[in-house]
Amino acid sequence: MTGDHDRPQNLSLAQTSLHCWSSTFTHNLATQGGGAIASVNNLHLGGLFIGNTSATGNTALTGGAVYGADQASITIGNGTVFKGNEASANGGAVACVECASLTVQDQVAMQTNNALAAGGALYADSSPAIQLTATTYFGNWYDHFLPDISCSHAVSN
Repeated sequence: MTGDHDRPQNLSLAQTSLHCWSSTFTHNLATQGGGAIASVNNLHLGGLFIGNTSATGNTALTGGAVYGADQASITIGNGTVFKGNEASANGGAVACVECASLTVQDQVAMQTNNALAAGGALYADSSPAIQLTATTYFGNWYDHFLPDISCSHAVSN
């Protein structure tokens, strides 16, 4: 899915599941959460699965590329790349607020993403089940600092 930054364009999930495999999301814009994908309240219906996907140059208020909230269940893996995404608030690449679970695994790369408030690459708030394994973070920043990840709960790995 390619956007032109002139019109908001993204995938939005509410009470359903989505599997994104071998997909490309480039230069999409959302006025709220998730420049490419927004997933809200899908815990009991399968959740969001992203694999072998590229998200580049997407922009949103929160979660430049991916946003999850209200008990969303999100799994990102299999060589997915987030590069050059931007959030005007939190989570340059991915933001998860009150998610049931967030798993980032299996050779995911988050590079040169930025957020103006917190979590250059990844932001999680009030999301109790967060797992990060075999993931590379490089050159992400927020508010002129270099921390890649901002979480309000402990992260298990």
